Amino acid sequence: MNIEELTKSQIFLLTLLTSFVTSMATGIVTVSLVDQTPTTITQSVSRVIQSTVQPTTPDEKTQPVAAAVAVPLQTPPQQPEKAPELSEIVQGVMPSVVRLTEISGGSFVGIGIVLDAEGTVVADMESLSGRQSVNATLVDGTTLKISAFWRDAEHNLVFMSGTSASTTQPTYAPIALSKDAPVMGQTIIGIFGKQSARIASGLIVAVLGDGASIVTTDISATLIERGTPIINKNGALIGISTASSRAIEGSAFIPTSIIYAHYEPALAAKKSKPRAP
Repeated sequence: MNIEELTKSQIFLLTLLTSFVTSMATGIVTVSLVDQTPTTITQSVSRVIQSTVQPTTPDEKTQPVAAAVAVPLQTPPQQPEKAPELSEIVQGVMPSVVRLTEISGGSFVGIGIVLDAEGTVVADMESLSGRQSVNATLVDGTTLKISAFWRDAEHNLVFMSGTSASTTQPTYAPIALSKDAPVMGQTIIGIFGKQSARIASGLIVAVLGDGASIVTTDISATLIERGTPIINKNGALIGISTASSRAIEGSAFIPTSIIYAHYEPALAAKKSKPRAP
């Protein structure tokens, strides 16, 4: 066969076959030579090969150190401020509420509200029914005689104060007076009770007169007594019921702004003002 007539594929296969035969022959010769080599020489060659190709353990100091990853601190979400429970509001106000009774006989005549630390009490003037003095029972059971020192006939408000017959004078808890003008839709709480305290929640349904002189609510008129107070959700006084407010509507109240305005002329008899909420 003429080699010039071979195709490229045939030439490639021929070359591959030639290389294979040559490798086989070389391997056989190499093995034969190794078998004929003295043992001392083959051992020396083996040691050289092992020392050359033996893997080395890298120095620990040269190992790459994993980079520290900064983890951002997560700020805990702020919890919304918890609104006070209705029971907490009422319990905070009750020390400022006093029951008014006749000096002789002890019949209930109305409710009074403590305005300052010296024991000034505001109430419905109708509670006196022409009398000058009544008994006031505090939330802790202390009873003392209080007398009127200022009257507002237009709004039927009366301001009273007194001292205890005991040598130990009582500690008064003034109520906070709301500085905000009453608005329609505002939530309110009314406090009642001849023998024990009762409450009812409601809404302001109208604000009447110039300067909000009357506040009407949806609280049932059958619950309202002389001097019944209404407070807001913060426990601040919004108004009280008097004969003047009930003459307009059974569930109407004289607002705090009028109470405060008529408290000022009484400063000659009282040294402290009602505390701000």
